[in-house]
Amino acid sequence: MKKVLIWGAGKSYTLHYNLIKYFEKLHQYEVVGITTNDVPTTGRINEYMYVGKGEIAEGGVDFDYVLVALEKPREIISEAGCMNISSDKLIPISVLDIPFFDFDKYVKIRENRISIVSQMCFGGILYHRLGMKFLSPTVNLFFNEGDFVKLTENFENYMSLEVRYLKEGFNDFLNREYPVGYLKDIEIHFNHDTDFMAAKDKWVKRRERINYEKLLFVSYTENEETADRLSSMEGRRQLIFTSFKSDIPNTIYLQKTNKYSGNFGMMVNDLANGYRNDYSILDLLEKNI
Repeated sequence: MKKVLIWGAGKSYTLHYNLIKYFEKLHQYEVVGITTNDVPTTGRINEYMYVGKGEIAEGGVDFDYVLVALEKPREIISEAGCMNISSDKLIPISVLDIPFFDFDKYVKIRENRISIVSQMCFGGILYHRLGMKFLSPTVNLFFNEGDFVKLTENFENYMSLEVRYLKEGFNDFLNREYPVGYLKDIEIHFNHDTDFMAAKDKWVKRRERINYEKLLFVSYTENEETADRLSSMEGRRQLIFTSFKSDIPNTIYLQKTNKYSGNFGMMVNDLANGYRNDYSILDLLEKNI
């Protein structure tokens, strides 16, 4: 059983207290203590033993992971580093909110360092929700369906190319222009950015983190021919979300609803966001490690 240390005793801790206890009673982890800037006079916070940060830094506490119960978990990365705690050990407490959460599955996914190559925002949303480093350049952008098929077929080759500026696109939702880049014959829509060079810098930085041994390609389509073409690619771990039921391998059916007004991609993103619970995200990822 993994041992966890809780960091923080404010609002986020209070909001998640019942979930902390719930998963602890399921024996998914053992809470070895809690640390915070405000030292409790009793030496405890609820039933958890208070642990000083000096003791942690000196290695006086045995733990595997830190559940960060703060509204902005990334703000403690530097302080944790000074205490000899790797950022890989920091888990935002919000992961406990994930539908069908299981701590062992979560840790397995985290430790396997999956590179999610996503057609749309799905991958970036998942990395953020799971509190994991972006191990793929396909974050905060999207590809048209045909271009993503080509990217999936020849991913390694495309990753050896330099992304170049092509034109400006328009984000209807944000009502502003965004840069569009290209790799040979495919377009990359950086729809969350306004400056091409900034978008390119993030692309290059995240491309260097790719784990080629653990690639997972995530796409969506309403076209059976496209789904069949994607699924037929050998040596590719894939999640292919479809709006139709199919026996095609790697496809995952999502029933469309009127809420999405024909935008199937937004419906797929909402699965990553946790707004839909048709499937366990952790199960889908674990099966593709």
